[in-house]
Amino acid sequence: MPSTIDSHHEPSNGLLELPSSDGDTSMPIAVIGIGGRFPDSASDPEKLWELLSQGRSALREVPKDRFNIDAFYHLHAERQGTLNLREAHFLEGDIAAFDAPFFSITPSEAKAMDPQQRMILEVAYEGIENGTCMRSRSLSPPYSTSLIRHVSISWVTNGDRYRQ
Repeated sequence: MPSTIDSHHEPSNGLLELPSSDGDTSMPIAVIGIGGRFPDSASDPEKLWELLSQGRSALREVPKDRFNIDAFYHLHAERQGTLNLREAHFLEGDIAAFDAPFFSITPSEAKAMDPQQRMILEVAYEGIENGTCMRSRSLSPPYSTSLIRHVSISWVTNGDRYRQ
């Protein structure tokens, strides 16, 4: 039996069931908390849903505070060290902002961290905080787990493909 998410089925109780390591498919899962960072003003999953349900696009010109697009733009993607686009999907706000003391991280450690690592700490905490219905229970493996998926898209030189 395949052990991929494609082999799931939805039972009458509405919970998604996935095959377990021993082949048993009666192990239900539930998403009890979620967090994320998304383009434009969609700073959390609820705001992302608003953006999508209203059919709005988050595509916009490169913000001046990110980098000078005029210094890197070139019509032809084959030219090394240039971009052949002037628009993309950007997070709003200061992407370098981070509450280091909240996570018991010293300022020097925070400065040395990749901004994406700092952001994943915040998003993971928000996911746990979002699942407040579980606050009164103490669950430990194999009864609970966390999934963190980081997606980053980098454009390659030909401009019509990307890698994740």
